[in-house]
Amino acid sequence: MRIRALAHVSLAILVTVGIAAGASCREAEQLMSPPTEVAGQPAARFSPLVEIVATDLVVPWALAFAPDGRIFFTERPGRLRVVVEGQLQAEPVAQLPAVAVAETGLMGLALDPAVEENGYLYVMYTYRDITGGLRNRVSRLTARTYAPSWGSAFPGQTHLCQIKVICITHVSPARALAPA
Repeated sequence: MRIRALAHVSLAILVTVGIAAGASCREAEQLMSPPTEVAGQPAARFSPLVEIVATDLVVPWALAFAPDGRIFFTERPGRLRVVVEGQLQAEPVAQLPAVAVAETGLMGLALDPAVEENGYLYVMYTYRDITGGLRNRVSRLTARTYAPSWGSAFPGQTHLCQIKVICITHVSPARALAPA
């Protein structure tokens, strides 16, 4: 049962990453292609809105958008941060024991589809095992309550799987979470 649940979570994360990547590619193609004209009307120009909501971050890596509008993101050294109503919260939501070497650290982040009910967030980060070796860990963080003031409200984490790090470059949470 636990393996099946892990497989479902892994597949959901992989599908989400795949959809996001596909959407990004399509959006990039649309932005780079010349505007099209509608019969007799001038071509419309797309003007993206860029708003800076956080500065002085240390290698932000993954983003997850909550249903209530909050933006969760990871920083490579192990901080899970959140932007609420356009403002970066001063304190991290969680600090994980991530090891940032080459391209490792706190890399992956996904919100459970039922995050508002269960408070589950999934993260992937690199850590040192008891032998000093590097491993990637997929963990589920559980918040006591799903509230804007989560702070450090994580009573702990459930380790779902651990993967030995073979190469410290091109470490991808999408590849690591793919079902075998």
